[in-house]
Amino acid sequence: MRRQGICCRVSLPGSARATGTFIFSQSFKGQGWGPVTGEKVLLICNSTTDMLRADRIMRLRGISFKPVPVPGELGSVCATALEISAAEAALIGELLRASKVGVATIAPAPQSPLTELLDKLNQRHLSFRFREVMEKVQAGETLDRDDIIALLRVDNAGDVEALFTAGDLMRKKVVGETVDVRACLEFSNYCRKNCLYCGLRRDNGKLMRYRMDAEEILAVAQKVHQAGIKTLILQSGEDPFYSAADICSVLEDIKSLTGMRITLSIGERTREEYRA
Repeated sequence: MRRQGICCRVSLPGSARATGTFIFSQSFKGQGWGPVTGEKVLLICNSTTDMLRADRIMRLRGISFKPVPVPGELGSVCATALEISAAEAALIGELLRASKVGVATIAPAPQSPLTELLDKLNQRHLSFRFREVMEKVQAGETLDRDDIIALLRVDNAGDVEALFTAGDLMRKKVVGETVDVRACLEFSNYCRKNCLYCGLRRDNGKLMRYRMDAEEILAVAQKVHQAGIKTLILQSGEDPFYSAADICSVLEDIKSLTGMRITLSIGERTREEYRA
């Protein structure tokens, strides 16, 4: 018995991604790479593949950068931007263009996103250490390992309440009040692994197993696309029944027919298989 299941994943994104090979923010002058005010800018690529290629190219060249969430007004919160030096933006842009990396936009990085954070928290009930970390957040500084551990260990009721408040304020500032709906298509629930926490584990004899063939997967993908969903998660247990060629063929068919973004979640495969 086969099952065709679609579920939705909700996150907090932003507006649609800009299209085209190079689209410059208004901070860039003329038709080429120009100066941007501020010390940092965000490099936003056309796709995750382009972003990973840009990541690799800059690492190999020793260029300093930091992966950060894409602001809501510039793209999907599910995407990752690369924060780079404004002084190096022109050089990096030309380097990526020469390497045929698709860049959607380069825009100023948001500065001090929560400038009035402490004013919005109930400071009377904050511990000294928590207040120190919140001051760094308000100033737009990067938290170090000790700061993050301090936040994870909060147990004071006032700190806990303030932590959730600060997180919600950051979410609203960075991605806004928008919702990104994704479809998850679990095309197989067979798995060769036996992870005790997972319902798909190999030794779960109570689970009715199924596999979908390429035709069934494509039919569901088309229904998802018709529903207006732009991202499809293809998911399964770690099932060697599907070869790398099988998976590649399905991905190519879905891309050519729908143009949807695809996230693949099929467990451990060799590096060569994923490169295919």
